Amino acid sequence: MRLVSCLASVLLLVLLSGVVSGQSARATPDGGRRSAAAAFPERSKLLAAVASYTAPGDVVLIEPERDGERDYMSLVRLLPRPTLANWKFVPTNPADILRWQSYMELRREMFANGCATRTSVPVRWLVTLEPGTAARLKGCGPPVWRKGSVALIPVP
Repeated sequence: MRLVSCLASVLLLVLLSGVVSGQSARATPDGGRRSAAAAFPERSKLLAAVASYTAPGDVVLIEPERDGERDYMSLVRLLPRPTLANWKFVPTNPADILRWQSYMELRREMFANGCATRTSVPVRWLVTLEPGTAARLKGCGPPVWRKGSVALIPVP
């Protein structure tokens, strides 16, 4: 039953992906598309901060609020650290789908409840993207790097 539920969730995510990505288009006043740097100006500095403050192999969770937005989807590939799970990269065999689903739930819980969330997964860092998220996660400790609403927070 749990497998059917997970597969239904995956199917729903795939079907909605077209809707979400269609809503994330950002046009410039002249009708052209904005560059990724213009749409997410903190990206290069965030990537440098992650490379500087984290160790190879440290698991970094990215706030799920912007999953599906084109400007933020590339973070999973560009961050020089493992990111655990992203809605866009769904495995294909049932056992891996179940593990992927549990990682997706862990991401949601970590950003909803902060570092009080207990897990056996060695999550070491959180990346916030939305205004107010870093304040909500203050129980984890202060950010080691911050620019606007984008912050890198260690998990104790």
